[in-house]
Amino acid sequence: MATSYAWARGLDPSYPDYAGLSADAREALGWAQELDEAAQARQLAAIGRQNPELATVTIAEIAKGESISATTVRRRIAHARFELFGSLSDRGIRDRKNRWQELKNRPPKRCEHEGCEEELPIDLGRPRRYCSWHGLPWARAHRARLRLRRSPTPEDGAHGDTHENKAGLAVRAVRTSS
Repeated sequence: MATSYAWARGLDPSYPDYAGLSADAREALGWAQELDEAAQARQLAAIGRQNPELATVTIAEIAKGESISATTVRRRIAHARFELFGSLSDRGIRDRKNRWQELKNRPPKRCEHEGCEEELPIDLGRPRRYCSWHGLPWARAHRARLRLRRSPTPEDGAHGDTHENKAGLAVRAVRTSS
């Protein structure tokens, strides 16, 4: 079975894990992209849409041009894939790249804290609402205290008993049925 290098297609320096690649892995990523382009050209040549002589890049040719063995080329390409995606399958890599493209095409999101205009980073994981400063525990606690201060009182039509604690914050007592 032939090895696919489609995982390398479309990766550029804007991909989040690209900056963490070692120099050898970046070089190997370039080789993988060349091999993927050659494979695409061979596919087009097979259906008569491109000249077959254009698709001649092989691992042996890359190894000869770099004065290293073909095994070293394969090993470095495998290591570059591992540095970028860990042990994800081809399907997992494709899904992660598709998700990255979706996130990259979204309009930039701003911190939801009042008065903060910081742009939030594009994230592959959980969605973020606050910047790194306003997402800290002290800021979350501050927002929670503000919400408690602004909580409705019984006069405003709220249910339950409200009183102030020692810090002067409005606290709603919850009644339990026995």
